This record gives sequence, C-alpha cells and structure tokens, in this order.
Amino acid sequence: MVDQRKLSLLIDRVALEVTAGRLPSAQIAVGHQGELAAFEVFGAAKRTSRYRLQSVSRPFVAGVLWKVVDEYGVDITTPVSTWIPGFCAGITLEDIATHRAGLAYAPLGAKRMATRESRLEAMSRWQPDPETRGHLQFSLTSSGWVIWEVVESLTGMSLPDYLAQHIAGPLGLTARLAVPVEAQGDVAPMALLGRAADELDPWGPWYLESADVLARGEPSHSVVATAADVVMHYQGMLHSDVWSRDAVAQGIRPRAVEPVHGPVEHGGTDYPVSVGLFVTVRGESWQDGWMPATASPETFGHGGAPCQQSFCDPTTGISFAFLTNGYPASGYALDRWGKNLSTVLLDLAGDLA
Repeated sequence: MVDQRKLSLLIDRVALEVTAGRLPSAQIAVGHQGELAAFEVFGAAKRTSRYRLQSVSRPFVAGVLWKVVDEYGVDITTPVSTWIPGFCAGITLEDIATHRAGLAYAPLGAKRMATRESRLEAMSRWQPDPETRGHLQFSLTSSGWVIWEVVESLTGMSLPDYLAQHIAGPLGLTARLAVPVEAQGDVAPMALLGRAADELDPWGPWYLESADVLARGEPSHSVVATAADVVMHYQGMLHSDVWSRDAVAQGIRPRAVEPVHGPVEHGGTDYPVSVGLFVTVRGESWQDGWMPATASPETFGHGGAPCQQSFCDPTTGISFAFLTNGYPASGYALDRWGKNLSTVLLDLAGDLA
C-alpha cells in the first residue's frame, strides 16, 4: 500500500517548486502493483500534456529491445554487424545496450537522422574510442539508433512503430516516438530557466527544442509522454503479458558495475554504477545520483535532463516519474538546487511503500 502521508509530502514538494516560480510546469505520477496510484500536474500543464523525456526515454527503448530479444531468440553477444553489415568489428548488441561500445560520441546529427539510408551511412563510418571501448560511458545518441536498426532488421518495423503497436497501444499509453510536427500540440514547450541572455549549450538537450528534430525521433531522448505513461510502462513490465517475466529479469540484471567515463553532465561518475540492458540499476554499489537511497537494489530506470526522474522498484512494486519542461541554458540542472531537488524527490518516492 502507498503511504498517503508520504505521498502528500512528495506532491507538496513538487508543487512548491512551481508555485515559487522555479519551474514553469511539472507532472508527477506513482504506480503501484499494476495500478496508477497518483498523477498530479502543476503550473502550465494539463493531465494530457506530454513532455520530452530526454534520457527518461531509454526505458521505453529498453522495453522494445527486451521484448524483441526475447521473442526472436536473439543472443545479445551476437555482433551488431549481423544486422548492420560493415558495422564496427567485434561490437556486440550487449556492448551497445550496456554503453560499453566506445561509441559515446559517435556522430549522427539532426540532418542524418532523417532517413534510414543516411543513418546507415553515418554508422558505416563510426570507429570506437580505444580508451573507452569495453568500459562504461553513456552514449549520447548512438546506442539508441543502433537498437532502432536491430529492431527494424528483425521485425520489419521501425522502432517508433513497434513501440506504438506492440507496447504503448496494448498498455493504453500516449507515449510515442517520432511524433509528426502537426501532432505535437500537446507537447510542453521547453522553457529557459534563468537569464534569457544565457548562451544555450548546443551539445546539450536544447537540440530537441526543434519540432522537426523531435519528429525524427532520436530514440535515446525524444520519446514524448505523460508522467502517468512513464509509471504505467514500468508497471506493465512487472504485471502485464506484454513482456515475459524472463525478458524483464534479463533486462534488469546488472551486466556492468564500474565508474562511468565522461563529464558529469553526460553521466560521468567517480563511483561504480550498475547497468542492465539500456537501463540503470541501483544495485548494491549505489552511492549517489539518479536512483533513490530508499529503494531496493533491484530498482531500475533512468533519469534525464534537466532533472527529470523515473524508476521502478520490483521489490516494493513502486514506479515513479517526475517530469518538467524548465531547462537551464546548459540543459542540465546540476547545481545545488537541481541536485537537492532530485535527491529529495527520489528518496521520498522510494519510501512510499
């Protein structure tokens, strides 16, 4: 059972950020034992408003991968070149899904996202970084595109179509990837926090402000959804027949535990992080960051810019999502305020049951 007193504290904490003017809008949702236990909206948001999930998109991509791997009997140690001829020699699907391919910054800009042909042409020129090959470094966009291609090669469906028809549709979710410009009217616009004169970071999440880029569907960051969609997607993983229980168990099993290479704004750490197949797992080595201290080691999920959060704890049955459209110029709320907000919300949510 969800503790209603603790839930009220969580709701009040998010409401305070909006009423104080620190965020333009927000949504939070809690799922528990297959049901939507809470869904609250704040500020310039409606219950139907969908948000750019940024890296909170990754569990949706992971869900597609887990389902396809399970249903098609895929060995994840198979080289990616099996599906993408000429792809970097020796890199396996597991390397891609656990961010250990050495391709964290492999280039695939907004123009090359537009067609499968241009994406494959870009991939044919990728070369892994020898220093990070075999080590954990969160890929910015490359892994999501490779998973898209593997899914399309196996199923004959694009990743957005597969997500819509085989996962979001059966679960009754409004979450979508590659949303046409004309269908983006319910997507909360990105709003600048701080001074209008601040220079936007071109390498940060601001590139998704473009409706055209959002429509192309960069998989690691541009799923649009409500907070209720996010938590019920997690609940579906635990309770629906969309996935087999083994598919989920294999997806959330920790496969790498080590510090993350790269700068802190791209997920870099000086402490070990556990990863499953395209999700972060709290694990036994948790120290800080994107997972609640109050949750079990089996907890999995992903946070994203600017300080959006999501997780699912299979032990307690709780899933949680916090979404907002307020972004600093850097794209990431990594200052004292942002870190404190993330920690408080995660720990309150992790202690709800």
